[in-house]
Amino acid sequence: MLYAFVGFNVCLSGCLSYSLPKLNLGQVARVWFETMRREAASLRIQKQARTYICQNAYKTLCSSACSIQTGMRAKAARIELQLRKKRRATIIIQVSLSSHIDEIVSHFAYFLPIT
Repeated sequence: MLYAFVGFNVCLSGCLSYSLPKLNLGQVARVWFETMRREAASLRIQKQARTYICQNAYKTLCSSACSIQTGMRAKAARIELQLRKKRRATIIIQVSLSSHIDEIVSHFAYFLPIT
């Protein structure tokens, strides 16, 4: 690999100057191309890293949403089952009460006011 270094020169009066080394056009192009290739590779690696992080975050979000939805559906199903059981018990009580209502009314007829 070719590296170009800056040369420093000190003149007799004490001033500091620097000069670039003499490179031919092929060497400059080679250094420039190597720099561009490294930058492109680093951008590609950064892009892949960001993609990986975002995909993992999205997968985690989706699985969390599915877990929450499953829990909510299960709770709604349990509540619905409880309501059905209560409704069924109410219907059974009402049916048994309506079949015996005449007996109950006749038994407690002396408590009822006569109108």
